[in-house]
Amino acid sequence: MVKINNNTISEFYKSKSVLITGGSGYIGSHIIDRLSKEDCKISCFTRNKDILKRNGIKYILGDYDNQDIWNEALEDVDIIFQLAAQTSIYTAEKYPEMDYLANVKPIEVLLKALEKNEKIPFIVFSGSATQFGMTESNPVSEQTEDNPSNYYDFHKLLAER
Repeated sequence: MVKINNNTISEFYKSKSVLITGGSGYIGSHIIDRLSKEDCKISCFTRNKDILKRNGIKYILGDYDNQDIWNEALEDVDIIFQLAAQTSIYTAEKYPEMDYLANVKPIEVLLKALEKNEKIPFIVFSGSATQFGMTESNPVSEQTEDNPSNYYDFHKLLAER
């Protein structure tokens, strides 16, 4: 196991530009909290106009399927935490097309923007352990075959690939 301490984290993020999508969510807001203690530039791309704004963080408001906003958001970005998503299995089952537009389409737009801007940042993507479906054994590993059992899991897997 790799041992990581605060000095290693500080060294990694020093002078880097970090973009966090889904910064108003549980994981995204905690990443912002943690990275706010580091010497890095933080941008939060969100569709939540009511997000509690913090000093020293650039906020980009818009839809994740908007190519122009991605172009702005990607300016000088070294690291992307892609956390924005529709997270309800129930909503995905009831409205599969909407779930696709929320969980897959933004990744397509992001990748096109990266290609257009000739950027290759480090990307952290938030998938779902449930995309493996019901497995015969635990724990699962990267060698476990994916077998999503609902639209949400299928869309998360599709976006990951």
